[in-house]
Amino acid sequence: MRNSENSGSPLFSSLSIILASGALIILVTVFLFQGSVIFSPGSLSAQNTRGLVLASASSHAEIEQQCKYCHQPLVSSQSESCLKCHDDIASQIDLQSGLHGILSGVNSCRSCHMDHKGRDFDMLQDAIQKFDHNLTAFPLTGEHLPLDCQDCHTANEFQISSACSDCHAEPEQHAEMFSSDCTDCHSTQAWVPAVWKGNPFDHEAVGFSLILHDFDYQGISITCLRCHQKETAEVDVATCKNCHEQHDFEYMQSHSGEFGMDCTACHDGLDRMHNFNHQNVYVLDGAHSELDCVTCHENQVFIGLPNECSDCHSEPEIHAGSFGLNCVACHSTDAWQPAVLKEHTFPLDHGDEGEIACETCHTVTYTQYTCENCHDSRDPDFIEEHDEEKLSQDRLMDCVECHADGETHD
Repeated sequence: MRNSENSGSPLFSSLSIILASGALIILVTVFLFQGSVIFSPGSLSAQNTRGLVLASASSHAEIEQQCKYCHQPLVSSQSESCLKCHDDIASQIDLQSGLHGILSGVNSCRSCHMDHKGRDFDMLQDAIQKFDHNLTAFPLTGEHLPLDCQDCHTANEFQISSACSDCHAEPEQHAEMFSSDCTDCHSTQAWVPAVWKGNPFDHEAVGFSLILHDFDYQGISITCLRCHQKETAEVDVATCKNCHEQHDFEYMQSHSGEFGMDCTACHDGLDRMHNFNHQNVYVLDGAHSELDCVTCHENQVFIGLPNECSDCHSEPEIHAGSFGLNCVACHSTDAWQPAVLKEHTFPLDHGDEGEIACETCHTVTYTQYTCENCHDSRDPDFIEEHDEEKLSQDRLMDCVECHADGETHD
């Protein structure tokens, strides 16, 4: 049998007790000198991107020995400890303002800002890389989407204004003309074209291009206010005259006196009236070529004028109601008299007996005709031949429709 002295558990042997006591003494000694850092899962960050000093510390690494700053079990939560130092964040949460005032889950700081990952670990940049900007009051869309954080958040400042004018300078052309709220006309998809009343805006769409109106004769930028001095949709045409008089005063005096002040009625900003050729609009030949502009353009009206002969020339009493208003059938611009028949598709020598008198066919007026004087529509042969065509009475008597050359057809 074994000695009873050696039958006890090895856990309570003299050697075990000595080793355990030694380990306990070492732990107590380290705890007294190093605090609870012995329980730390890793070193704290020494980074301070924003340069803030909180609780006399510029980084977590400086309070690494004072675990109680962040960890007070059974006394307060870790997030409550965070907010004691980061009182600016606590204020945002209380006032529901700033970034932390609108985010959900802000009562768990470590869900976004973790530590114990080494001296070089930057908690702020790590949170930024994981951050969803769409959770803020300024979602990133269109051209804003590919931007780097530093493009807007310079010097790591994250409490910034979201007004467009803070990043985009107001274009000189429409300075003081429009609302400071750029979103009234622009979107993040593209700065141009702007949207005006729901549609993409192009100044040429209103009939006037700005291509030649970027700068005045002195090289000064032409702004919207230079032309639109009262309302956006209205143009003060006196501005045109005042500006162009600086270039050629005598010409503008003569030009406005002859053509009036409604500049945009003729000009579209691209100088469409440069080298204007009236022949492309209405041919001026014969007696018309000697007329002054005001003869036809009364009251300086140049757009939408009628161009029929009868609009200017009243029908002579001698053939009133007889010849119709197709004046060019007998008259030319060379002279009103003598009249010459120029348009007559039906052969004048119909019947091969020489030119017949006008009155033979035009018994009442020259805009009407009849074939009854020579061709009897009551003749049985005539009736038989035309019955096959099944023509109405009106079409039956409109002989020229089928016999424009005056010949008989099968």
